[in-house]
Amino acid sequence: MDTTLPTSRPEQPPAAGRWQPTAAYYAIFLALGLLLATLGPALPYLAERLGRPVEALAVLFTARSVGTLGGALLGGYLFSRLPGHRLVAVMLLLIAGAFAFFPHAPLLALLGAVLLVAGLSEGMLGVGLNTLVSWEHPGRAAPYLNGLHFFFGAGAFLGPQLIALSLRLSGYIAWSYAALALVMVPLGFWLLRLASPAIQRELPGAGKSETSRADALLLLALVLFVALYVGGETGFGGWVYSYALERNVGSEARAALLNSAFWGSFTAGRLLSIPLATRWRPRYLIPAHLLLALASLGVLLVVRHPAAIWIGTISYGLGLAPIFPTTVALAGRRLQISSRVNAWLLVGGSLGGMTLPWLLGRVFGAWGPQAMIGALMLILLLACLVLLPVLRRR
Repeated sequence: MDTTLPTSRPEQPPAAGRWQPTAAYYAIFLALGLLLATLGPALPYLAERLGRPVEALAVLFTARSVGTLGGALLGGYLFSRLPGHRLVAVMLLLIAGAFAFFPHAPLLALLGAVLLVAGLSEGMLGVGLNTLVSWEHPGRAAPYLNGLHFFFGAGAFLGPQLIALSLRLSGYIAWSYAALALVMVPLGFWLLRLASPAIQRELPGAGKSETSRADALLLLALVLFVALYVGGETGFGGWVYSYALERNVGSEARAALLNSAFWGSFTAGRLLSIPLATRWRPRYLIPAHLLLALASLGVLLVVRHPAAIWIGTISYGLGLAPIFPTTVALAGRRLQISSRVNAWLLVGGSLGGMTLPWLLGRVFGAWGPQAMIGALMLILLLACLVLLPVLRRR
């Protein structure tokens, strides 16, 4: 049964004629990936400029995650009521201004405020672009969504190299953020020239069902699992640059290269997991990749040879890559998937990204880089325990 309300907007052109909005969405997600991955490599520079220990800047991850959570929730409301392309254009201008100012902020509190605003924009863009891609390609959005997230991963892979290039050429990072901010502006104007896809709304009461106590507990387990997983992902991605410097892998450029290797393996893992997901059920695929991630951390913790840092980092990215999308698929097998379920999974991921990187930064500062790796292992072990009741349910 059709669950969308009619709208007054004109009928959209066929998908073959709507390549420009999709290309714009991909370009925006590429830029978002670049921005996400630049925070970790920028921490030592910012700490030196502000005269603070690098672990004191862990609060920046929290500020950004708080903004992202609020932006995602706000985006879910606004994109169902206002033209999507206009909203995206406004968010692009907001995030461009925030990151152009970011490297010049003279106070840590001001840096946190800038990242709060940037996180709000990123959260809205994340929700909005996933929604707009689905509306642009109704009934066959899966490959286009995979492409969207691939471009995000590609941006995250290139981001640390952009910071390293900036440091090599000028000794500071401001120009790289200015360049990214300037990219956002024409993308926003590009979208304003294109008609937004028709807004699709659920009918009142559509898709709602009573959730049993067992389902509620199962959902709670999934939310906790996603929180732990996202914390393990963003925490490592944010601190691997500083970890590499402490472990003496080489120059700042080599540390940035290691950071890129993590995000590159993460992106490659997303692609490699597509054929795996056609053969393995989520209840088998998720534990297998958790074991790979745990083994990778074990290599980083125990083996002292420099090559182990590269091997462990790359295999950790490969292990983590498919876990989040596969968890969403697992939730669909165990629960009646709905906007409420997706919203709670989002809340879990945002809370994990908000708290655990900050905690890892405290561990890093107090006990050193190897203690941080041990803390990451504990986080993933807790995630395995939380996942057990979900996997046992048929």
